[in-house]
Amino acid sequence: MGNCTGKQKKLYPGSKTYIMYHGTTMKNALKIYDKGFRQSSGGMLGCGVYVSRSKEKASHYPVYDKGEPLAILKVEVQVGKVKRIDYQGHPLQKTWNLHGYDTAWVPPNCGMVHSGLEEDCVYDPSRIKANQCLNPPHGGGGLALIKALQLVTQAIPLCCRPLHRHRTCNSPGLRHEGNEKGCVRPATTDG
Repeated sequence: MGNCTGKQKKLYPGSKTYIMYHGTTMKNALKIYDKGFRQSSGGMLGCGVYVSRSKEKASHYPVYDKGEPLAILKVEVQVGKVKRIDYQGHPLQKTWNLHGYDTAWVPPNCGMVHSGLEEDCVYDPSRIKANQCLNPPHGGGGLALIKALQLVTQAIPLCCRPLHRHRTCNSPGLRHEGNEKGCVRPATTDG
């Protein structure tokens, strides 16, 4: 079984970026926008954050929603080094991250996913940036909450969003300047 704790890998410049989708509850979507993604404790591909390039696939999650409103997050994923896992019992199915891979990919129609749709597992949550909260195509409610969440996230500068911040961005005394550098310490006027 993969190691679900420990140091997170540093992001690599030039890593291929894909638009993907993550299905969750509205309650968890708010937590994700507030604190960022967290690794699941396990699953078909071990621990990580499960996403898909298929919005349809993401719309079927979470499976156990207890009647909560559902949401689909449209995300940008820097996939890094990808391991193809295309059959049950693959030797690296749950340990790919221990072998230098950043993402595990189950291709469509390989027999591992009942729907035949592709699925990805990203080990390091900081490789994922949530861009937009969508209403699932099969309903799920919470449309007003989704619209409110979209307005809030549009009003927050990108560098100050918890999912896409500079290391110093949320430090005390910093503010967003709206420039390329993002967040800076304001000039003091010590008299």
